Amino acid sequence: MKRSIFCFALILVTTVTSFASSPGKVKKYIDKGFYDQALELAEAMEADGDGSPELSYYKGIALLKLYRQEEALQSLESAGIGVDPEAPYYLSLAYLENHQHEKAVEALAKLKKDALREEIITRMNNQLSSFDGFFDNQEEVVVQNLGPQINDLGHEYSGIMTKDQQSVVYTVRHKGADGLATDGMAYEEVYQTTMDDAGQWQAPKKFRTHSGRRHHDATVQLFADDTKMITYRDEDLFISTQKDGKWSSPVPVTEVNALGSAETHCFFNDAMDTVFFATNYFSDNGDLDLYMRAKGPNGNWMDPQELKELNTPFNDDAPFMAGDGTLYFSSKGHNSMGGYDVFKSQYDKASGKWKQPVNLGFPINSPSDDTYFNAFGKVAYISSGRAGGYGNMDIYRIFLFNKVRVVGQVVDDETLQALSGAKLTVTVGDEQYSVVTDQLGRYDLLLPIETMFGLTVTYMGKEIFSHEQQVKVLLRDQTDNVFHFKVNLEGDDAVMPPSEIPVAMKNDYQTDPGSMGPENDMEMLTMKVHHEDVVKVQKKESPKPSVLDIRPPVVYFGFDDYQLKEDAKDTLIAFAKKLKAFSGFKLAIAGHTDLVGQKSYNQKLALKRAKKVMEYLQQMGMTADMETSTYGEEQPAIQTEDEKAANRRVEIRIMTVDQTTRTETVVTN
Repeated sequence: MKRSIFCFALILVTTVTSFASSPGKVKKYIDKGFYDQALELAEAMEADGDGSPELSYYKGIALLKLYRQEEALQSLESAGIGVDPEAPYYLSLAYLENHQHEKAVEALAKLKKDALREEIITRMNNQLSSFDGFFDNQEEVVVQNLGPQINDLGHEYSGIMTKDQQSVVYTVRHKGADGLATDGMAYEEVYQTTMDDAGQWQAPKKFRTHSGRRHHDATVQLFADDTKMITYRDEDLFISTQKDGKWSSPVPVTEVNALGSAETHCFFNDAMDTVFFATNYFSDNGDLDLYMRAKGPNGNWMDPQELKELNTPFNDDAPFMAGDGTLYFSSKGHNSMGGYDVFKSQYDKASGKWKQPVNLGFPINSPSDDTYFNAFGKVAYISSGRAGGYGNMDIYRIFLFNKVRVVGQVVDDETLQALSGAKLTVTVGDEQYSVVTDQLGRYDLLLPIETMFGLTVTYMGKEIFSHEQQVKVLLRDQTDNVFHFKVNLEGDDAVMPPSEIPVAMKNDYQTDPGSMGPENDMEMLTMKVHHEDVVKVQKKESPKPSVLDIRPPVVYFGFDDYQLKEDAKDTLIAFAKKLKAFSGFKLAIAGHTDLVGQKSYNQKLALKRAKKVMEYLQQMGMTADMETSTYGEEQPAIQTEDEKAANRRVEIRIMTVDQTTRTETVVTN
C-alpha cells in the first residue's frame, strides 16, 4: 500500500553481502528509503567484524524506520552523539518512541542549531511536549496487540471489523508471498481472523477477494452488512460487491478517484450518498488532506468539500465515521506526539464547521505512527508501529474502557453454601479496594479487564482464597457479567480455581461496562447460606406479573438521523414481545436530540424519531394506544460535551389506569 505512512524497502533479487561495503553504502540505502536493505547490509557487515560507530548509527536509523524501537535505541546509544551532526536528533527520537521523555529532551538539547532545519527541531519539541502531557494524563482504556498469530516482523495494518464483531479483515505484506510488486516487496493481500468462543484469535486465512496474482489488495472499508468492500490499489480506490459468497471484480470509486493524484482512504455511509476521503489532488505541497462529497437533492454528486478545520500542512488521512456521528482520522499535524496520531471531531450544524480536533491521547496514540482507526461501540482497532510490537506495523484492539462490573456469589466449594459477610479485596498495582458479600453471599465489584490482578477472600477473620485473576471480555449478543466464586473454607487449594473470569458484553454505544447488569435477573448459584442459624433467608411468594415490571428501553439514534439502527430494531422487537402478554396500558413516546443545531430543527428531528419508534412498534403488532411528543434539545440525558450520543434518543413510558380509582401509574426508563 503506497500510503505516506510506509516507506517500504526494495528487496534485492540477489543476496546482499558485505563484500567491499562500507557504512556509507548503508546510508545510501537509508537515503533512498530502502530500510530493509540497509538493515540487511548492516547486519552482514557486523557479522564480518565491522563494529564502527558509523555502522551502529545507520543500523539504528534503519531499525527506527522499521518500528523496531528497542533495538534502534541500543544501536544509537552505542554509536554516540559524536558520530554525526544529526545523531542527537535520532537518539532523541529513539528515546521518545521508547517513552523515555527526559532522556529525549536531554539528547535533543545537544543538537546544534545548524544540524537540521529549524522547523524540524520546533516540531520535535512540540511532539515532546505533547507526549509529556498525554503520558501524565493517560486515557482509561486497554490496548492489546493481536499477538503473533496475526502480527509478525512483516507489515499488518488496516484491520476492520466485520458486522458481527467476531472477525477482523486486514492487510498483510509478508516476505515469501507469491510474486513481487514494483517496489520489490510482496503484493498486498487481505487476510481474515476470527475469535473462538473463548475470545482467542484463530489462525488467519486468506480472505476470499477478487484479485489474483500480480495485484494489490489492501483493506479500506467493509460495509453494507459485509457485502461491499473498498480496497486500495496503486494510489486509487476500488469497490467490490459480494453476492452468493463471491466477490465481483473491483471497479474504480469514481466519486473519489482523480487522475494524477493519490486517493488513499475513504469511508462511505451505508446509503452510499456521502463519502469522506483522503487525497492530495487539491494539495499544493503533495500532502494528503480530508474531503467530503455528498449527493444533492437531485441524486447527483456535488463537488468535494474540504474539511478545512481538520486539515494541516502535513498528511491527514484515514477518515472513519462512527455510528455516534464522530469522525475519526489520522494526522501528522495538530498536536501529534509523533508520526500519525488519531484525532476525533464532530460537525456543528449551527456553525457549519467541524469542531476543534481532539487527540485521542495515550495509550491509544503513541510517539510512533498510529492510524487506520475504526470503532464500534466500546471496541476499536488501530494499526501502530509503537514500541513493544513484533516489528513494522502491527494491529491492536482497543477496549475504550478499563473496568467492568462483575456480580455473583461467593460459596463454599464443598457444601455450596453461600458465604454471607465474606470480604473480597482486589489489588491492582498500588490500588486496593474491598467489598463485603450480603445475606445471600452476593458481591458487586468493579474489576480491571484484560490484566492480572490479585483477589483475596477473607471469611470470619481467615483468608481462605488468594489468587491472581483476569477478566476476559467477550463480545456477545447479550450481557452476562455473572461469575460465582467457589472457595474452600479451610483454604485448601488442592483444586486450583480458574484464573480467568469470562464476561460477555453486548457491544454498542449505550452499554456502560462500569454499571451494566446481567441481561436478566442474576441466576443464584444457591439459596443455602452458611451459618443459617445466624442468617435466616425467607422465600417470598412471587408477585403476579405486571406490565409495570417491564422496563421500557431507550432507543438511540445516529447524528442528525431518525432512522432506526438494527440493534434498536432488535430492542423494540423484544420490548413488543414482553408487552403482548398485557393489556390496559398505553405508551408515551418522547423524542430528544443533542444540543447541536437550531432548536426549531431539533424539535422536528426529535418528533420524527418518536414517530419512527411508534410506527415500528405498530409494525410489530402493538395495538396499545400510543402518543408521541417532542422535547428537542430541552431535556438532555447527559450535559457533558463528549456524551452527545446519549442525548440522541427516544424515551418510552408505560402508563396504566386503575379502573376503580382512575389513578394513573407510570413506569419510565
